[in-house]
Amino acid sequence: MIRESNSNQFQHIVFPHEERQRRPINLASGPPGFSYSSQAEDDLPEQEARFLSWLFKKAGLDVRQYRSETLHRRLTACLRTLRTTSLIQARQLLEQNPKLVTAALSAMLVGVTSFFRDPAVFEHLRAEILPELAHQKKGIYAWSVGCSDGAELYSLAMILADLNLLSGSYLLGTDCREDAIERARAGIYEPELAKHLPMHCRRNYFEECDQGLRVATTIRTSVRWRASNMLAELEAGLWDLILFRNTAMYFRSEATATLWPRLEAALKPGGVLVLGRAERPHGVQRLSSLRPCLYRRNRGS
Repeated sequence: MIRESNSNQFQHIVFPHEERQRRPINLASGPPGFSYSSQAEDDLPEQEARFLSWLFKKAGLDVRQYRSETLHRRLTACLRTLRTTSLIQARQLLEQNPKLVTAALSAMLVGVTSFFRDPAVFEHLRAEILPELAHQKKGIYAWSVGCSDGAELYSLAMILADLNLLSGSYLLGTDCREDAIERARAGIYEPELAKHLPMHCRRNYFEECDQGLRVATTIRTSVRWRASNMLAELEAGLWDLILFRNTAMYFRSEATATLWPRLEAALKPGGVLVLGRAERPHGVQRLSSLRPCLYRRNRGS
């Protein structure tokens, strides 16, 4: 049985003793003897590097873990969000209004997501993976890493509801952007984002509201959300399913080199890791490819 406790205003999981409880694993510094190079900052103009290093540090993140080309490309959107025309003005504004740091960071790390993105992957989860993972159980433990505004994890919850597995499942979504977590928790989306939903999902799992469409209470209250930096810690426990889609591409290879083996270790034997089409879990030994985007941790390993 799952027991829950309150921590930092979030209901969070405490796994049964037989699941071998885990402490969060610190990933920020990498393995012993490992250090991040300053190449991410060296690849950027000096003024950009100073501003981004300061901004990410304010948010508790390390700019050296992110691809410099992506950061450079997103700076214009960051300035537009802050309604400033220079990095000097942007820093002055953020120093005067610290609450705007979240919006600035969100503009830099924009998450693109949608309901049932890549339908073939979700159909395979529905038809084969989820029933198998839940075999002789009443549900599954699933973690969406870098969950953005929650559309993909809500998609998984709808499938579990269809399969009568939702009530016995534990679903957790984490993202380093607090505003993304708040949007996910609210579960309110523009109708345009929901236009590709299967008709039965829109009918059964959404309700209209003044702001657009809201995920139905039965689905919304079945999911937990937490602001968390995936490169600083892994969530405790052994997971049946980890969604880590279209996120690794934004990190430098040094960062993902420490992340892949720990995601592998966070899966139960037989558990499944779901990635984006352009992503591969390099350097791991216990994951086998099932089909594009899906990798299973070897049983007995």
